[in-house]
Amino acid sequence: RVAIIRFSLSNPIYSLRSIKVFILLSLITFYIILINISFLYYFYDIDRIEVIFNNLNNVIK
Repeated sequence: RVAIIRFSLSNPIYSLRSIKVFILLSLITFYIILINISFLYYFYDIDRIEVIFNNLNNVIK
């Protein structure tokens, strides 16, 4: 599934793919995009929805 993302008045960005992860009682969809933005913004959102990324095994829980 492809998502179209637009930041302010910039050109649209199309996701490369999506990953669906089921945690507890909800399904979360992560969209993979190519863009140069600070990775720390992702940590805020991931922490807010309590997703754990194990970078040693490359696993999202």
